[in-house]
Amino acid sequence: MGGDGAKLVGAAGDGDERRVRELLRDGVAVDARDWDGLTALVAAAAKGRAALVGELLGAGADPAAGDKDNITALMEAAIGGHADVAARLLEAAPASLDAAAASGVTALWLAAGEGRLAVAELLLGRGADASNARSDGITALMAAATGGHAAVVAALVRGGADVAAADRDGLTALMNAAENGTAAAAAALLAAGADVDATSATGFTPLIVAAAGGHDAVCAALLDAGADVGRRHDEGVDALMYAAAGGHASTAALLAAGDADVEPHKDDVTALQVAAQGGHLACVSLLLDAGAD
Repeated sequence: MGGDGAKLVGAAGDGDERRVRELLRDGVAVDARDWDGLTALVAAAAKGRAALVGELLGAGADPAAGDKDNITALMEAAIGGHADVAARLLEAAPASLDAAAASGVTALWLAAGEGRLAVAELLLGRGADASNARSDGITALMAAATGGHAAVVAALVRGGADVAAADRDGLTALMNAAENGTAAAAAALLAAGADVDATSATGFTPLIVAAAGGHDAVCAALLDAGADVGRRHDEGVDALMYAAAGGHASTAALLAAGDADVEPHKDDVTALQVAAQGGHLACVSLLLDAGAD
């Protein structure tokens, strides 16, 4: 680890094939590591250098070797969306398909989080576990939903991903899409049968989460799918209250049209009072028109 490894890794990352060959001829081990634990193969894969990856594999590089966090060459190829490199690595080491990093993520999880559809489809086609989860319970599907990668969401669902899976806080992929306002991902999850009224550990629903962020398109999709507009979380606050608190007038309008309750909620506080206290005049006007007292 160190000097010679750093030279080889640097040359591989730069795509300097001549220098890589020189170092190998001079006796530098093909799997020598730099100070961060990277090997030349991992560095080349991260940059999508397919020819160099093939050359390193031919020289005996270990396709399963990972860095200090056990991020492998296949995982780096997945992150970068380098499907050709990923395919070559899988040919060399089919068993690396579902290898996990220290955090529990696999190449598919990383591809999903980055929205790398071609790599995700390649991995799924080889039989990758579509329901892979990180150590905190966040699945590949959740990562794709958070990033708004609707096509990857659909691919994962086709590959058998569990749309009902929840992380350690009880959050589902649909809640992730709702929180981030990724409407296309939310629509894909709803089409796959995601529970529109699933609740987190503290009682939040996708609609409450979407309303808090003022994500109108997601709110509309959830309401169209039959979301319970009056559902309150464990502290007694509903979606309309969150929309009012955030000054999201258009969101409040959607909820009011969906028969949201404008009467007192937790501690006899109303959405109208919350909107007024926040100086959200558009919300105040809308709520008054909806019959708030």
